[in-house]
Amino acid sequence: MIYTDEAVFIHVPKTGGMSVTSFLINALDIPVTVFAFARAEAHTRKQAETPFAAGKLRFVAGRRHAPCDVAARDVAAAGLAMPPLAFSVVREPVSLMVSYYKYMRTPKVWKQRGMKPDNLTGAPKLAMEEDFEGFLRKVDFYGMTDDQIADYYRPHGFARLDIVALEHLGSYLEHCFGHHRAFDIAELKQRNTSRGAGIEVEVTPEARAVIAAKYPRMAETHARALERPWAAG
Repeated sequence: MIYTDEAVFIHVPKTGGMSVTSFLINALDIPVTVFAFARAEAHTRKQAETPFAAGKLRFVAGRRHAPCDVAARDVAAAGLAMPPLAFSVVREPVSLMVSYYKYMRTPKVWKQRGMKPDNLTGAPKLAMEEDFEGFLRKVDFYGMTDDQIADYYRPHGFARLDIVALEHLGSYLEHCFGHHRAFDIAELKQRNTSRGAGIEVEVTPEARAVIAAKYPRMAETHARALERPWAAG
């Protein structure tokens, strides 16, 4: 999660959140507070590219990924004033699950979870053992049901929540933060650790059917958000 006086960014896994975090740390003229696990503080601070960005960066040990109600409580617990809005990003479910599958196959994830190639468990183990369709049938996205994912898109605790399709992320950031002097949307760089999996994923009709059955609400949320091109204001 990212907090500023202007908006809170609700970080949904695998929806460009690390790119947004790095970008906003450097693009905004105002203090930026990053909530993440304590072990991530050094990495977070390294993302500040200028002394000015480093000086206004604040770090709070907490949850990087939190649905809206939890995020609102974390903001209050940190003694921060509630900003006028929050926003979260929604990704098309098939693209999301392909990314998740690839991510679970990367050594970086195994290391973070204290695993090695010869002792994998859970989602990483299944990602290595199963093809994409088999993985989908046995694994939920970060262990969440469709209804639990929907909590990232319910405005509990916030006066306003903007739900942004990943395809419109750049234009939305410009819509919200383009008035900052340091803002340059060309500096929004895609960071995709799933690329490290080094595989091509075949998405069969059967795999699409599994995703459609598991995540109908996410698909509906994405379809609605896709109809709102924020570049048009």
